[in-house]
This record gives sequence, structure tokens and C-alpha cells, in this order.
Amino acid sequence: MLNRNGLGRIVVDTSILQNRNMKIGLIGLGICLLIYLAIGSWLSKINYSQKSIHSYWTVVKQSCDRRVQMLPQFFQVIQHAAPEAQIIQQKISKAYEPVATNQFSETMLSNPIQVHEFLSWQKEVVMALSFMQAQEPTYPALAQNRQYLMLKMELKNLELQLGLSVKGLNRDIRYFNGLIIGFPQGWANMLYPREKPKMPLEGLMAEEAPQK
Repeated sequence: MLNRNGLGRIVVDTSILQNRNMKIGLIGLGICLLIYLAIGSWLSKINYSQKSIHSYWTVVKQSCDRRVQMLPQFFQVIQHAAPEAQIIQQKISKAYEPVATNQFSETMLSNPIQVHEFLSWQKEVVMALSFMQAQEPTYPALAQNRQYLMLKMELKNLELQLGLSVKGLNRDIRYFNGLIIGFPQGWANMLYPREKPKMPLEGLMAEEAPQK
């Protein structure tokens, strides 16, 4: 209780703390407040992590799409500068074939099957481009073609950007998964917000993809 003393100041009546029920009530209120603050902080971290994942995914998706779009451009240059390089043309054409059917969105990160399909396709793209560059010395006219060299420079810059974005994406995905897996996070997530773990993307870069 709050009382005024003889000087007009407000003082707390400490006698209320001697009441057992009052003590239990205050302790319970304090615990509820701490739980409320902890849950609020946890949900805020999840929300922030999701926004960061979305930002990185947007760059990764745009970079992967552009890399795929470069396949027919390389194909046309090779047909003109090195028509005898049939094996390179075949690999590029094969990697580009699924483009019409492979449409992926950010929701796939929570779907292991779709992630596997996306990575498998991207690995084919990476291996086709890597094979093309490995065979380049065999075809001097291609290696000296200006349009081919410009496309290679664009691809190099694209790979650098993609590499940084993939690292950031995978880092944030692992952090996000840590927020919703385990105890007590996993138990709380089952009640709300019921988020699904996301899968990191491995094998999107040339150095990560096995050569054929």
C-alpha cells in the first residue's frame, strides 16, 4: 500500500510483503512478466531472421536465374565461334532443358524434396559451365571471341555475388533453425508460430559441384 508520511511524501507500506499470499502473487507476476518478455524477444528474433533470409534468398534466386539465362547466350556464341564443339553445346543444352518446368519460390526452403530438385538442377548448370571453361583451350577461336569473354566476365562477377549471398543465406537459415529447434524453443514453436525448419543451400557454386 502507498501512504503519505508527515512530510507529505509517498512511502510504501512494507507490511504487505509479510503476507504469504501477497508474496506468492508478486513472485508469480514477476515470473509471468519474465516469460512474456522472453517470448516477445524470441518472436522478434524469428521475425528478424525471416526478413534477413528473404533478402538473401531474393539475391540468390535472381543470381541463379541470370546464370541459367546465360546458357543459351553461351550456346549461340559457341555455335558461331566453335561449331565443332558439339559436346559443349550438348551439355549446355541439357542443363537448360528443365528451365520451363523448374519454378521455385522461397517456400521451397522448408520443403526438402523441392530443395533437392532445385540443387540438382543448379548443379547441372554449374557443371555445364565449368566443363565449357575447362574445354576452352581446345577451341582457340572461342577463347578469343569478344562476346564469349564478356559473358565469362559477367559470369565471374555473378558467381562472386552469388557466393556471398549463399553464405549469408545459409548462416541465417542455421540461426533460424536454432530458434525453433530444441528445448524449450521447439516446444514453444509447436504452440506458436509453428514454423518449419529450413534447409541450407549447398552446391550452388562451381567449387562445390563435382565435375563430370
